[in-house]
Amino acid sequence: MISPVDTLTPDVLRAGEFIYGQPFALEPGWVFWGINDRLTMLFDLTAWLGGIPDLFLKYSLTDPDSKIFRLALENMVMYIPGSYGNFNKGAQQGSDQYYIFFERPGWSDVFRADTSFTIFTDFRLLLSGGLSYSQNLSISNYNMPVNYGITLSNYIEPVASIGLDWRALDWLSAHSGVSYGETFEYNENRPRKWQATYGVNIAPFYWLNFGFLQTFTIQLAAFISYFPDAQQYEALYIPIYPTVYWQWRW
Repeated sequence: MISPVDTLTPDVLRAGEFIYGQPFALEPGWVFWGINDRLTMLFDLTAWLGGIPDLFLKYSLTDPDSKIFRLALENMVMYIPGSYGNFNKGAQQGSDQYYIFFERPGWSDVFRADTSFTIFTDFRLLLSGGLSYSQNLSISNYNMPVNYGITLSNYIEPVASIGLDWRALDWLSAHSGVSYGETFEYNENRPRKWQATYGVNIAPFYWLNFGFLQTFTIQLAAFISYFPDAQQYEALYIPIYPTVYWQWRW
């Protein structure tokens, strides 16, 4: 996994390895591709098919197999057409009539360094930090009695996260994290967001010799995302949000 339960790791794929991730949604997911043993690229199929070009690269500066310390640099650049905006249902009000509205037209970029430190066998501390750029950014609590929001141009802010990664068994791992700024999966690419997550990855068929099932992984996650500019949040408190993954090598 490159970003299990929306934590940020320095892990990369080996040359010719692929991971396909499918979220719990009626839309295509994403593909990670190991270009070589240190460089991994991401294809966000939903973004590209929706007319939003982006490019994600992660490069490992240390031995990708190090059991003690790993360091990688990652960068994601995106261009969003001016007519594109995002609505998110606000859990705080408990009504379909209340929303959080995001608009981020133009260019955006996120650059960060991801590290991991092995505390003891199969248990790692994850630290990540960097900078985010938005050519244009608008966040508001759309359609509410009292309006809150912010509009910014050529905006730069820090991004940071801390996480824990426990590879408990061959078929089970547990993950948790706290972050500020953009993350990969839940309310992804949302600046100025505070988020906490926890969850597990389960590989129920790891013991099979058949590769397609052997690498099938179910991720079950809980999260809370808070947007102070809109004074709203979205939350799922128990780890039941599913994402499925397959990994293979050509």
